[in-house]
Formats: sequence, structure tokens, C-alpha cells
Amino acid sequence: MKKYFLSLPMVIISLLFVLCLGSCAYSQNAATESKEGTVDFSFIQLSDSHVSPYYDIPEMSDSLRSYPCIKTMKDLGDIFLKPYNVTAPKSRFIVHTGDITEFGFAGVTWDVLNKYFEGITIPIYLINGNHDNTWVSDTERFRRLHGGINYSFDYEGFHFICLNSATLQDPVPSFGEEVIDFLRNDLKKIYKKTPVFVSFHHPLTSNEFCSTYDVDRMIDLLRGYNIVLMMDGHGHSAVKHDYWGIDGVEGGSPFSKGKPENEGFNVIYIKGNQLYVAYKSWQQAEAAKALIQKTIPPNLPYPLITIKSPVENSVVTGEEILIGVAIENNPYRIKGVSYTIDEEVNNVVTPPSDRIVVKYPSKGLCNGAHFLRVIFEEEGGKKYQKSISFFIDNPGSPNMGTALWRYQMKGGTKASPLCYKNMVLVGANDGAFYALNAQNGNLIWKQDIGAEILGTAAAYEDLILFGAGNGKFYAFNLKGEPVWNFDAGAAVYSAPVVDETGIVYFGTNQAKIFALEAKTGKHLWINADARQSVESQTFVTKDHLFFGSWDGYVYCLNKKDGATLWKKPGPKNQTRVITYYGPADNGPVACGDKVFIADRGYTAGAYDMSGNYIKTIDQDCSAIGLSEDGKSLYLRGLKNPMKKIDSDGKVLWTSRVVAGRLPVSPQEKNGVVYICTNSGRLNAVDAATGNALWEYQVTPKLFVMSGVDFGDGVVYATGLDGFVTAIARK
Repeated sequence: MKKYFLSLPMVIISLLFVLCLGSCAYSQNAATESKEGTVDFSFIQLSDSHVSPYYDIPEMSDSLRSYPCIKTMKDLGDIFLKPYNVTAPKSRFIVHTGDITEFGFAGVTWDVLNKYFEGITIPIYLINGNHDNTWVSDTERFRRLHGGINYSFDYEGFHFICLNSATLQDPVPSFGEEVIDFLRNDLKKIYKKTPVFVSFHHPLTSNEFCSTYDVDRMIDLLRGYNIVLMMDGHGHSAVKHDYWGIDGVEGGSPFSKGKPENEGFNVIYIKGNQLYVAYKSWQQAEAAKALIQKTIPPNLPYPLITIKSPVENSVVTGEEILIGVAIENNPYRIKGVSYTIDEEVNNVVTPPSDRIVVKYPSKGLCNGAHFLRVIFEEEGGKKYQKSISFFIDNPGSPNMGTALWRYQMKGGTKASPLCYKNMVLVGANDGAFYALNAQNGNLIWKQDIGAEILGTAAAYEDLILFGAGNGKFYAFNLKGEPVWNFDAGAAVYSAPVVDETGIVYFGTNQAKIFALEAKTGKHLWINADARQSVESQTFVTKDHLFFGSWDGYVYCLNKKDGATLWKKPGPKNQTRVITYYGPADNGPVACGDKVFIADRGYTAGAYDMSGNYIKTIDQDCSAIGLSEDGKSLYLRGLKNPMKKIDSDGKVLWTSRVVAGRLPVSPQEKNGVVYICTNSGRLNAVDAATGNALWEYQVTPKLFVMSGVDFGDGVVYATGLDGFVTAIARK
């Protein structure tokens, strides 16, 4: 039997602990106030342990990253917080704010993690970091441990919210619509004076987020609640944050890359209405670095800001945007008001007032999604802000597309939409699969799978095929009825491919490739030669199947029986194979007599059909797309514009579109190439010349990690805001 992170006794203790916490529910103010002055407990914030998947020689464990620090936790008792001259009692639980592991490899890393935490009997609440989510997003483990990748728990009248800021199968941070939806619903369950701790991995001021709106919409939900502290990690530092008036702390790290004196964790102590936070080095008996000492107020007042125009998610037409905003319950005079649209320009409103009505010209703004942020500054210098998203759709705008309809799912998505038989079909991070009417966007049916769906679905006859994070691969009919499912044993994030014989192929996070009969789900063969996860779509030819893995290699299989014909290092890994540069998140393509692939070193290379590496064709490439006729390639540039090349690598044209680092391939349809930038600007480019044709803003500067699909002159797009949008050029 495999050992998991929590042993059976720990699971029982944790369940009893959670049940006890449930008895501390505080939906009434009296319950919270009755504890004031009597609360006396502490807990540990651990972060960025980066546990390695290797634990082959236990007697050398003291040399492993983070192990010397973590093993001291099993014997921790009372801890003296030196800067405040107080002693915190033995910690009741641990909150780990991400980068738990270095790679998160399925079936390896978590068994090692179990060895790290042997002997620690208090509950441990885990939050994913980018290192846990990039190579293997093991969300099924989080569902078993905590009920989901976003979750909350209660202790001694305090509410703890744990949010996933680490994008599934990608290193950049984001708060997808499923995170926002969870937070919105979770806050509805608590009383507004309840003291709340909010935890996530990425500091909110990180420029790795797509835009400030990604963070704004999360912060806006917290306004009016008693947020005591935000806890994050990622930076390996123990520092205090001020998140727009909300206190925050970064958790340091038990892994300091050669500076063991910096290795440690935060001790967070609540006594009555006092909060103390200090950082403790594992080599010292006391917590010596001061971070926060403050009184916990019954509630943190925040003025009510109402954006009356434009209304959230409304559609604006015409030449002007009417902006109407009011701030209420603010006892001080407003000395300054400003607003921005899409972070582009800071517009100052004069004279300042607690109610503003201004007009902003929409000329120059692309049709599509935008966001408005309004900031009020009071005489005392404090600033208050609120943001909303809205849409501009002016039919007939030059060089722009127009939305025909939109539908918002409960989760963001990395899956491209599939347009099939007058339906738009797409899975999302909320664990649901949606079927929409292609003409008007109305929901036809929805199936709750219970696990995120990251790969684009495939169609075969009257079946819709897709995999999910619970390790299942599904077939539904066009009415949304289940036909069959197959247990692949690990998350299926690889988009399936169905060949001309009716066989469907896909990869898993346990580094396996499966071939099934699409009609029946009958298992034909399995290839388990790769060592690490396969998340991208395979490329299938008449006789061969090609894929890349996070083990750093490109593979070619015999399509008939799944036997490995060759295995070669990825383009960046020609001299040394490094996992970080694996050719794994953008699949290979075959063009002419060659196979092409881009890796996370942003190097694109060409192989012959025998696996010999021919040459590097580009060193600024995040994704490769195949032309509609199969004779040319489109290279998405990290910093350089998209370009078209022939199968020999000769540049045919260079466009003006710099799309960025996301591994989403350009797509050609009817002589037009479609490519969406990281922040959601969909560009339509002439396939013959590279000249720009039209554009559309799909999201309000939130990541778009999916491609598009087409139907009857309409382009369908999705994003992490959960919207499915039908776009036409009119």
C-alpha cells in the first residue's frame, strides 16, 4: 500500500480536529464576542519547502533541502517571541503557503513529503504554489485532504480561507473564476465581524499576475470583512506586506540555498485581541524577527464604494463611457479622486467629491472586455478603491471584431472551446463540462464532473471525449448523457486526439499514454516509458504518435501497439537534460518529413522521422502551430512577433503581434491566423502576408491560456474569467 502524506492515525486526528472546529462555527456575533479576551493559541506558517522527489539515502536526509528545519517541528513546544517578550503556547496546526514540493511528481514527491513530516501530529493545511502546480497539479490529493484546492476551516472563532493563486499546470499566478466564485460563496457563510485569515502563495504585488485586476477582484470581495492577516510565500523572505490597508506576511522558507541561518517559519500567536507574528530560525530557540504586532479590531471599517455606471459586466456602446461612482460611510473629506481603464491612463477627477460623474471617450479602446478602477483619497491620506469589468461592443468599429454573445461559467478554463453540431462545448476549472447553443450562447446541458477539465474536448461521431483531474476519461453523447468512462489512474490534462480509425489517444500526469476505442472505451494499449507527466496534446500521423514529457524528452511511438520507436532530448536539452526546460506544455507537430517542438527554454527545434536532431529553428518560441495545408509553421514569440516559416526554417513573413510566453499555438482557418496574447487580445492575421486584419479583447487583462474554435464565420474564445465569447468580424 502506498504511503500518503497523512498517515491513517493523522487522518483520524485531522478529521476529529475538523469536526471539533465545526462546533466553533460563529454565524452569530455573540459567539465571536464571547471568546474575546479568552483566546490563546498559536500556529505555524510554513512556506516554500521545495521538497525534492529524491529520498534514496535516509541517513543523509539532513543534507536534503528543508529537512533539518521541518524535522524540528515535531518537538516544538512553547516558543518565546523575543521582540514582543511573550511566549506562544505549543502550535495547534500548520498552514503551508505553497511550493510544498519542487516538482510535485505523481507517485514520488508526496511519498517523500510524508517522510519529511513523520512525527508531526498536528493538522497541516496545504496550499499549492507554482512549483506544486506547474509540472503536476495534484488536485485530487487536495480533494482528499481538504475537500478541494480552495477550502476553508474554523478555529477558536477565527475563519481561515485557503486560496489557490497558482495556475493549474502553469507557473504564472492567477485567481481564476473558480477561485473568485469559491471566495464569494465562502464569505457569505460567515458573520462580517468574524476575524479572518486569508492564505495563498503569491504576493499580491507580484508583477507575475496578468494585471492588477486579477488581484483587485479578489481584494474587493474581502472589503467589509474583518481580515486580520493575509499569508503568502514565493519570495523566500520573512517580510511584512501592506495590501491596500490589509496586513500581510510572507512566510520565509526552510530552504535558503546555502544560508541555513535564514531557514525557518513564522509563528503566529493570538492572545485575546492581540496578534503577534515573528519569524523563527530553526537553529534558534526563540522567534527573533519581528513582523507584526497589533490589536485585532471587531471589524475593519471600509467605505462603501458603488460603481453605478458602467454596471458590472454590462455592454457599453457609443462614443463615450459614462462613469458614475459614489463613496459612502466615509467620515473624512475626499481630497482626491482618480480612475484608470485597463491600467493605461490615470485620470484625475476635479473637483474631487464623494460622488463623481464623468464621461470617457471609448475611441481608441478595442471592442471587448475592459476593467475600471476608481480610487478615492481622504484628507488623512488613506486610499479606497474598487474595480469592475465591463464590455465595449460597437458593431462596425474599424479593424475590430464584435461579440455576438457571452456566457460565463463558474470557473476559468485553459480548455479551448469545441464547436460541434451547433454546440460550443468546453470544460472548466470548476469541474463542470458545458454545452452551449452556438447561435445564442444559451446553456443546453451541463455535467458536473467534480474535477477540473484542462484539455480541449474531441468529437467522434456523436460522442464528446475529454479527460479530467480525477484521473477519469469520459465519453458523453450529444444530449449530455454519459456513455462510458475510463480510469486512467492519474489526472488527464492532455487534450485527446481521435484518428481516422476511431482510436483516441491522450496522456496523463503519471507519464502514461493511452489508446482507447473512441466508441466503446475499450483499452487497446498503454505506453509508460516517459518518466514524468504528459500534459500536452499528442500529434498523430498515419503510423506514428509524437509527444513531449516533463522528463525533458520527445517521444515517437508506433501507433499500432504503442511501442517506443525513439526518445530524444528536447531542443534546449541537447547538451544536458533539465526538467525545467521540458518540451511538455506545447505539443509537437509534424510538417513534411520533420517533427517540430518548442520547450520551456523557449527553444524550437526540428527532428527527422528517425529522431535525429536536425537544428534549432528559433530561440524565442513559446508555441508552434501548423498551417491549414500542413506545409508551414507559425511560431509564437516570447518577446518577438509571431512569424511564419516553411519546413526548412525559412521565414516567410513576420507579423506585428507579440503574443508572449503562454504555450498556446497559433491557429489557421480559411486563410486567417488567430493568436491571442497572454492578456487576452485576440488577433486575426492574414495567413498569406502576416498583415493584421482585426482584433478583439477577450478578457479584461486576465490570462487566456486556451486556443479558439470556429463555426460559420464565428470565432469562439475562452479565458480564466470563465467567459465563453462568440466573436464575429462585421
